[in-house]
Order: sequence, then structure tokens, then C-alpha cells
Amino acid sequence: ALEAGLPLFVGYEATDGSGTPEGVERGVRRITLRSTQTPNQNPVMQDVLWNDAPLVGPLPLDTEVTFKPVLAEGSAEVYGTADGTKTEQVFYSWFATGEGEVNSFRSQEPVDGKPGDPTTTYQTSKAPERITFWVVARDGRGGVDWAIRTVDVGP
Repeated sequence: ALEAGLPLFVGYEATDGSGTPEGVERGVRRITLRSTQTPNQNPVMQDVLWNDAPLVGPLPLDTEVTFKPVLAEGSAEVYGTADGTKTEQVFYSWFATGEGEVNSFRSQEPVDGKPGDPTTTYQTSKAPERITFWVVARDGRGGVDWAIRTVDVGP
């Protein structure tokens, strides 16, 4: 059973300490436990792009912008199963501070014929502010990495 994979579901609760319902995030993550000859390696977040360049800002006011994560070479590992080799599908979670809005909290890489789009869109605020973005990469086998970017919105 461990060679094919055993799905585990892990619940979590994260809070910003405010004590408000808006300051709490709850969820469930699925991790597949497998016995393989090759240990899993964490994916490596190399960069976050905006307009095909590293995200450094400033971002325009009141505009929808698109961000794209960049993984280091080899981050989506190939591993053996009873059905042959598979490539990990890396999933992303997106978070941001400030008054803007992340339009898609989850995205994923396409792999082995499975569809995917790693990008997300973000609606910037109407007033200038400094914001912090987090993008978390998970490989479904317990591997995780993240990137943090702090940028200005507006002049």
C-alpha cells in the first residue's frame, strides 16, 4: 500500500492574532505518503514575476496584475510508482497584506498531461500602501518552500 501511496489529510488553523473571524484561516491539506527508493526533496521557489520580470514594484493603483512563480530546475521531481514514473505536480498558495485582493488563492503547475496554471491575479488597492506577498509551493509529498516579496502600490 505504501508504494502506491496512502493519502493523509491534515487539518490546520492559522490566525493573525486579531481574534476576529477575518483573521482566521482554516483548511485541510492532502499529503500522499509513499515508500520510494528516492527521498522527496523540497521544491525551491526561485522568484515571483510580474510582467515577466522579478516582482519589485511599485505596482499601479487600482489595477489587476498577474504574478507567476518560478521554481528552480528540478523542483518538480520525477519518482517511481507501481504504474511507472510520475512527475510531482506543484501547487501554490497565495497570500497578501494590505487593502488589495488576491483573486485566486490557489494555483498549480501543469504536469504529465494534467492541466494547470501557476499564475494568480491580484487587484491592487486604490490608495498607496506597502504590501507583502507570500507564495507557498507544495509538492504533494510533504515538500514545501515559499517566497516573500514586499512592494509598494502606487507612487
